[in-house]
Amino acid sequence: MYINIAICYVVFGLVAEFERNLISARTKDALARVKAGGKKTGPPEGEPEFDAEAGDGWREAA
Repeated sequence: MYINIAICYVVFGLVAEFERNLISARTKDALARVKAGGKKTGPPEGEPEFDAEAGDGWREAA
């Protein structure tokens, strides 16, 4: 009984890892396509960095 549960956990873990790798690959491919098209990625230039400790930056903490 307990071995069946352990096997299920292993299988679910393998499926989750496989799905995570697929998502990562799709994201990297999409970013490469965007960069090849000449667009810049990342945060907009000129925006200040958010400092959580100081509470200042591009967004005030609610």
